[in-house]
Amino acid sequence: MLNFLSISSEPEIKSLAIGKFDGLHLGHQALFKELKDPKALLIIEKKHYTKGYLTPLKYRAKLVGMPLFFVYLEEISPLNALEFLDLLKKKFPHLERLVVGYDFRFGHERQNDALFLKECFEKTIIVPEVKIKEISVHSKTIKLALSHGDLSLANKLLGRPYEVCGEVISDQGLGHKELAPTLNIKTKDFILPSFGVYASLVKIKDPIYQKSVSFIGNRLSTDQHFAIECHVLDTIIENPPKEIALRLVQKIRDNMRFSSLKELKNQIQQDILRAKEILR
Repeated sequence: MLNFLSISSEPEIKSLAIGKFDGLHLGHQALFKELKDPKALLIIEKKHYTKGYLTPLKYRAKLVGMPLFFVYLEEISPLNALEFLDLLKKKFPHLERLVVGYDFRFGHERQNDALFLKECFEKTIIVPEVKIKEISVHSKTIKLALSHGDLSLANKLLGRPYEVCGEVISDQGLGHKELAPTLNIKTKDFILPSFGVYASLVKIKDPIYQKSVSFIGNRLSTDQHFAIECHVLDTIIENPPKEIALRLVQKIRDNMRFSSLKELKNQIQQDILRAKEILR
């Protein structure tokens, strides 16, 4: 993935979609359908963004299967609309088609909209609003659904199960000794759903996803530390990979406090049974 300001030109690219594309949700996919080969995405990103992503930059390239370029918003925000368009033509000299969403804005202080872009570049395709059951598909709506643990809505708007990737880390080993064996995961830059227990699918080895139950939150009954723990159903993972992908399917319950290890163990068994029902 290249900052398109750093390239001299990309003469092969004739079709370009512009946006932030965090999540690569159904609204974004509607834009991608309007692209024609040879095609690419231009991702506009804020520098020093710290709020987390549905799909961090390095994972987007794996999902879209086309060249990705990016530029920091702060680098192009001083440009007016015509200057920005001239820059696009310079970097992509054979550009024949631009694709943007209905709410796309650009130029200094976002003064111009998609209709103005089409006036300046006739071969601009403006994709209308995408709705699922009267709900407008936006990254912010998906993030809000995740914050409430509503994986059903989030996954419908994404068009796929919400997935986080992370490094497998060693832990205190309590699960293996007393409860249920878990993979402990450390993520970076991903937005996480509300704390609790989830029916999930985990990819240990390409391309297979295995049924699992996962915990996200602070361990209220032990050390209060934040954790992401995944128990693979009906399988013992002896040698896990360095990184795994976790698909969150449905929330089972909120995080709870337990008065004893026995009570926690009983609840974990109930969670496992519920996850099996959801994933069967």
